[in-house]
Amino acid sequence: MLIHNIKENSTAVGGLGTWRPNSDCCKWLRVRCNASSPSKEVIDLNLSYLILSGTVSSSILRPVLRINSLVSLDVSYNSIQGEIPGDAFVNLTRLISLDMSYNSFNGFIPPALFTLKTLQYLNLSLSSLRGEIPGDAFVNLTSLISLDMSYNSFNGSIPPTLFSLKTLQHLNLSANYFGGEIPGDAFVNLTSLISLDMSLNSFNGSIPPTLFSLKTLQYLDLGLSGLSAELPGDVFVNLTSLISLKMSLNFLTGSSPPKLSSLKTLQHLDLSLNLFGGEIPEDAIFSILT
Repeated sequence: MLIHNIKENSTAVGGLGTWRPNSDCCKWLRVRCNASSPSKEVIDLNLSYLILSGTVSSSILRPVLRINSLVSLDVSYNSIQGEIPGDAFVNLTRLISLDMSYNSFNGFIPPALFTLKTLQYLNLSLSSLRGEIPGDAFVNLTSLISLDMSYNSFNGSIPPTLFSLKTLQHLNLSANYFGGEIPGDAFVNLTSLISLDMSLNSFNGSIPPTLFSLKTLQYLDLGLSGLSAELPGDVFVNLTSLISLKMSLNFLTGSSPPKLSSLKTLQHLDLSLNLFGGEIPEDAIFSILT
């Protein structure tokens, strides 16, 4: 019944030709049910790219967000406007994957989102969200593997509880208004991190030394993030898995760019527009090409 309401109350959506009243919703496109359950409850809804033209109110989400059996929900690439309902995530206690990217919500993240202990994949990028995120926001999201909050208008400091997520592998906070100093011990617990993008923000202070101890890190982008530091020559010695390193347009200093001889896997490098001085060693480039 709830899924019927989505179609009946939404005149601006398309691609729901199979969603017919009095038919088995488990046979509808974009819907997946739990075949092993007697009740065959809906566990997966892919509602991305549904808006045909114009915009639609965020109230369209209400019937969807009441489906407490959902494990995966994708409402990305629509033209949904308005604030996400405050009670939006109260019922979604089984949710593992949530994608609300590429929308125009123009509001804050409802606190209930941060109570979803089963959540592993969260994408809120390019969704017009804003505001300062509470310091204890991520204390319950202990299962997170991937978090993308890029290209929004979040401000304030990064919540310290974010740095306690030991399962986190992919973190993208780029293109926001995050500021303040990053705590010195910020990356101690992020020992599973594979990709980190904190570019296009307004931090101040130095890069935490603990960042350079992440042996699993493959992609690092700190470009245009307001960071300043004198980088020791051996700063990258432990980042032996790096494939891409971008730290351009900051205030990084040192007698010369740091040694890169340990970065055998490196394919992309950008340290441009910083304040490095001195001469580049003759073997600096050769060491990462061989």
